[in-house]
Order: sequence, then structure tokens, then C-alpha cells
Amino acid sequence: MTSTALPINPSGSQTITSTDPISFTQSFIDGFNDPKFSRAGLLTSERLFAMPVFSTLLGFAIDGYSGGKMASYRYRAEHQHKKPKSIQQWYFYHKTKNYKVILESIYKGSRMTAKLTALSCSFLVLEYCGDFVTDRKLPIVSSTLAGLVTATVVGKFRKFLYNIFIICFY
Repeated sequence: MTSTALPINPSGSQTITSTDPISFTQSFIDGFNDPKFSRAGLLTSERLFAMPVFSTLLGFAIDGYSGGKMASYRYRAEHQHKKPKSIQQWYFYHKTKNYKVILESIYKGSRMTAKLTALSCSFLVLEYCGDFVTDRKLPIVSSTLAGLVTATVVGKFRKFLYNIFIICFY
């Protein structure tokens, strides 16, 4: 296959007229640092770093807190029948409970972090692909489609779509 030059559009962007997969891949990767594809003042490469960091912090904070609360309640319920009677027993009771709460909150927070990070990165990649295909002429369409696809995938995994279908049509 022969590679052809990438002509410049009147808008200043390059169009891909080549069928060479290497030039297509290179132009796709070069678009990560193209200011034309920026959103909220951040380049795509900066958003690829910022979104996972934000979703990591958010996921760990949300599910870490609720996982710790549930572990605390579970420990109290499991040890209701053997309440400590001395000061030393109370000390070890709370020490063990706190260790279990910390471990459970780390475990739950890590699980939610992995889910939210994968979800936000998939949204970002879908949005960038939509921008790349439409040459950034319809940014609202690429964002909307990326959100719809991401929400559909999450709904399919969580079986929300089936439940909504049952509620609406039965």
C-alpha cells in the first residue's frame, strides 16, 4: 500500500485519505495532544491522567466509608452474644473491630475504585473516538453517544435495563 499525504482542510485539521494503518494509528495518537480535542481546558492526554485519579479518590471515599460502616455493624452483630466484661477485653474487642473495619473499607474501596476507573476511562476513550471520527465538528454528539454507550454497558451488567423494561411495560 502506498501512503498519501494528509491534506489540510480549510478548518486547519488534517483529513485521513490514506489506507495505511500506521499513518492512521499515528494520527490517532497525535490527537491526544491536539488542542482541538480539549475539553474543559484539558487536553485528552491530561484528561487520561486526571479522570482515573479523580475516580480513584471518589470510589475509595464512597465505598470505603460505606464498607467500613457495614463491617462495623457486622462485627457488632456477630459478637453481640459475647460482650467484653473487663477493660482489657474491651480494648481487644475495639482493636479487633477497628482492624476488621479498616480491612473491609480498603477492600470495598479498592473494588469500587477499579470499577469507577475503568468506567471513566472507557467513557473518555469513547468520547475521544467520537471526536476523532467526526473531526470535532459535533462534540456534543460524541459526548452524548459516549455517555449512552457507557450507561448501557453499566445497565447491562447491573441488569437495570431489564428491570426498567419490566416496570415500564408490565
